[in-house]
Amino acid sequence: MIQLAFLSILYSINIFAGVFGEDDRISPREATAQNYFLSQSVPAMIHDSRVTQNESGDFTLKGKSYKEDNLCSDEKFADESLIANCSASLIAPNKVLTAGHCFSDYYKCENYKVIFDYVDGKTEISKDDVYSCKKIIFEKYDQTFKSDDIAIIELDREVVGRTPVRLQLDTLMKKDDKLSMIGYPFGMSQKVVEVGKVLRVNMITSSFDHDLDSFSVNSGGPIFNEEGVQVGVLVRGTGMNTRTDKTQNCKRWGVETNGYAIGNLLEILKPLIN
Repeated sequence: MIQLAFLSILYSINIFAGVFGEDDRISPREATAQNYFLSQSVPAMIHDSRVTQNESGDFTLKGKSYKEDNLCSDEKFADESLIANCSASLIAPNKVLTAGHCFSDYYKCENYKVIFDYVDGKTEISKDDVYSCKKIIFEKYDQTFKSDDIAIIELDREVVGRTPVRLQLDTLMKKDDKLSMIGYPFGMSQKVVEVGKVLRVNMITSSFDHDLDSFSVNSGGPIFNEEGVQVGVLVRGTGMNTRTDKTQNCKRWGVETNGYAIGNLLEILKPLIN
């Protein structure tokens, strides 16, 4: 029952997603030096039903494998599993930034573990990289999707050995500015997308459209400009996570030819962050 609830809520939160052109998702170890450094400060938000503490004090992550979900074996990352529920960024020693819609009746603050070093399909995580959500200190989620979808949470303790990302709180971006994104697409281990750009900026909805490959669970993840400054939070997109390959009788990652994804601007945070 827990697994069914997990999958049901994950899909209902944000089913809109897809690859725009080529699938540009890569492991952080394949990324530029700048993005690899930034990746160290991008944790996964994982429901505690997916996390088990071992006798050693360390943790094991477990979720539904893509093979169980009938993903075609020749698709990228087909050997991984759906484990994470949202992405986030470290913005202060004990605070992370994410999307407002990551919280619900089932996904309460107290049900989340905030986990660093979930990379390359790794499911054994040191206790030093696992934190708990202590409280939500800011949340704004417009369920009509016409305005902000953003939240800041406080962790149970300060994060050691990782550098908070820099934030751009004033909207300075313009069409065709280059972007990158780091997160946990469709619950898999951390991936980086380095090929993307701004398509348009909408100050009325506090958002911007872009063409970074985006899936469910990328939600809450940081979007960076060329200088490695976070300019937005991924909140939604167009398309579907997967599509059916009827000839092979299996699922493939969703591909969008004319789609886009949406990032939340950060100006609303200016009164909260010095």
